[in-house]
Amino acid sequence: MRICKNNNDSNFVGIIFSSKVIFTSFRNLKIKGIYKTKNNIFFSGCFRRLDERIFAVTGKNKKIDIFDVKNHCLLRTLLGHENPVYSLCFSIEKSKIISGGNDSYIKIWDVPLEKCEDIIKNIDSPIRSVSYFLSHTKLFGTSSYKGEINLYDLRQKKKSFRIFNHGCPIEKFAFIKNEKEIISIGGNHIKIWNIIEKKINFSLKMEKAILNVGKIDSSGFFFNALGQEIKYYDFYSSSSFTIYSFNKEITCFESFQKGFLIGFIDGKLCFKKNLTKGYYDLLISKEFCSKTIIRLFIIKKKSFLPKKKNKKNF
Repeated sequence: MRICKNNNDSNFVGIIFSSKVIFTSFRNLKIKGIYKTKNNIFFSGCFRRLDERIFAVTGKNKKIDIFDVKNHCLLRTLLGHENPVYSLCFSIEKSKIISGGNDSYIKIWDVPLEKCEDIIKNIDSPIRSVSYFLSHTKLFGTSSYKGEINLYDLRQKKKSFRIFNHGCPIEKFAFIKNEKEIISIGGNHIKIWNIIEKKINFSLKMEKAILNVGKIDSSGFFFNALGQEIKYYDFYSSSSFTIYSFNKEITCFESFQKGFLIGFIDGKLCFKKNLTKGYYDLLISKEFCSKTIIRLFIIKKKSFLPKKKNKKNF
């Protein structure tokens, strides 16, 4: 399970399961659409920047499907990868997509023209995740199972200009909003890197494998390791403490202004509202998720299997 939220921190999210994507607003707990597939396993997806209407998804079938959530229609299918695609990301100006996967190729796509405009080979290792720089369409980064983060500049002849070694396979990485740092997650480590000085600004080691990191700012960040708790790390006190504890394993979560959307190993979801206005005032308590589960899937709504492309709507 993977939770994909829009960049504008809205209440509208896409929730990726192995063979379907469910779009819902947890403000009113209503399903807005379900996209199902019979011949693919989804690995990754994302909304177009600041746009709840356009969503791209990729997976085992080597394709990138871009569709209109509101109108339930397929807009584009991007073909070119030779193996499953693990990650993709829209650029800030919304017309480019970067993708990477098991074939070790990074591809930059012109979405309106539906063609690949540049290819970069990542030697020796499949691409695990990709991300554009937050305010630039020519700068992006990738992470790999080799344990490296590579930063690229498409304006340069030698496109790769920074390499950071996490030390073990990297599950996720992201640019931090200050645009001076990146965060990497792999094994039982979280590391924050200074892009300019090419050094580690912060490192956290846990006993168990770290699965997710939520919103990060100058005060700290939320994260969860393998297990049943969501924790908060406070930079000021250099310590972490439990925000929520459940009676089943957490697989993913996303933090929002009003609370947390949490996914569990059994495929169920829970939305927990913040108990107070400040994160530091949250009570540490044992919450049994059987009392708080949002049963999204009992609502019947016709799913859509987009077969026809509608290129006018992009």
